[in-house]
Amino acid sequence: MIREFAGKYFVSLIQWTSQLMSDSEFKTIRLLNGVYLQLHSYMLRVAIPCGVLNATQLYALSIASQKYDRWYFHVTTRQSVQFNWIQLRDTPQIMNALTKVGLWSAHTAGNCVRQITCNPKHGIGLDEQTDITDLMTELYNQFMLNERLIDLPKKVKISVRGNITDNNAGAFNDIGLRLMDKRIYITVGGGLGKEPKVGIKFISLEKEYVSSWIATLLEVYRIFGINKQRPVRIKHLVAEVGKAELIKLTHGFRRIKTATPSKCPQDIRVRHIDTIEWDNSKEFETWFNTWTFPNKQPNFRHVELSCNSGIGAPGDVLAGEVDVICKMVQLYCLNEIRLTQSQTLLLPYVCIVNMKKVFQVCKRFIPNNIACCPGLDYCTKANTRSIFLAKKLSTLKTNLKIRISGCQNSCSQHQLFDIGIVGVNKSGREYYQILVGGDGPNGVLARVLCKAVPAFKVIGIVRWLDKLIKKLKKDRFEKTYQCLARNKIKLPKKLQL
Repeated sequence: MIREFAGKYFVSLIQWTSQLMSDSEFKTIRLLNGVYLQLHSYMLRVAIPCGVLNATQLYALSIASQKYDRWYFHVTTRQSVQFNWIQLRDTPQIMNALTKVGLWSAHTAGNCVRQITCNPKHGIGLDEQTDITDLMTELYNQFMLNERLIDLPKKVKISVRGNITDNNAGAFNDIGLRLMDKRIYITVGGGLGKEPKVGIKFISLEKEYVSSWIATLLEVYRIFGINKQRPVRIKHLVAEVGKAELIKLTHGFRRIKTATPSKCPQDIRVRHIDTIEWDNSKEFETWFNTWTFPNKQPNFRHVELSCNSGIGAPGDVLAGEVDVICKMVQLYCLNEIRLTQSQTLLLPYVCIVNMKKVFQVCKRFIPNNIACCPGLDYCTKANTRSIFLAKKLSTLKTNLKIRISGCQNSCSQHQLFDIGIVGVNKSGREYYQILVGGDGPNGVLARVLCKAVPAFKVIGIVRWLDKLIKKLKKDRFEKTYQCLARNKIKLPKKLQL
């Protein structure tokens, strides 16, 4: 009902805004409905619950991109989807069409609780300690599309995981939740952007009380913002109030046990395996060893694939390629596909019986370890172009994880990967700052290697880093951030200006 109300509410606002509202007044309304004004057109952001889509939802997104956009939609690093070339008058029709398949755009922008991200390997990762399905359902019901949480000082981002490995940068969210058995371990005050900060280990609670505690923290945060009379994030609240005092302020939350939804059995084991068709080619072997992973469910693996076959920008899902992906998802993947932090797609349940058939589709969609924000091609805040540079770097075939942001807002989360590239404005010209040695799962921020280099120097620097890191690593098990922590490298003068 709330989603339908949000869509209808926005329809009436679109019809009357030219007569009743100024641009500044309408800005608040459109942001709360997920509509941004970008460099050349409006952009609509769509929430993907738990980062999980089925074939019907994929088809709906594809049809919307064909009718109202430019035949593609964009997957972000925060498990949501964006349409970058829409007309404002078409937004009500897009919202209503997506609402019918369980998707919505309300509260994907503005000063509210935005998308609650989760580990894309929940339920399938071998390192999962506790299933987070029930917790995610509870948090969505409590905080998403909550009309009482639309006037927070700034946006709030929440992350949830039940795995040992932090695959969704939980420590760099305003509130990071790690579920272990029946207790939840909480980090608070993380964030990226111009002031990157690792969240502090704050408190542990029983699972039943976490929603009440988060509600109390958000109320404290709201009051703090009113007193400061300036935009502040939760990381500023932690820094100024302090951990001990903030624990006291949130200690009096009402310990109300929330109802836990019934747990659906996930026993999808194949008890009788037919003869497995196998491909003995080198291409299949490389793909299987690189982009398929062991699954908690016997006789299944999960498979990672790129959003497109290399024609579009990183994260762009082309409408012309959706049909083949949807057919594969329906036939061989239990009608489920997930979005990842790396702007890729994850097929969580692929039976080994069907691995050869899945390979015939996925070999067109091989990921390349590079993700980027839309950059100056779309965004008004960007200093440089990201998509063009990402396509150039993809030709290097490096195993290093590279992230490119057009500005310090860190939409690609460039501080958390092997190489981060961020656009800077230098005397009105496009330059790039290069960072190295980040690692999100271990809470390590990348350090600056060079402050400003022109675009034509970047590819040479990345190629040099790729060769150097291969030489410096002790063995194939050492991670890049560990290697760079041991070796304080400096950029050679020939690669500088």
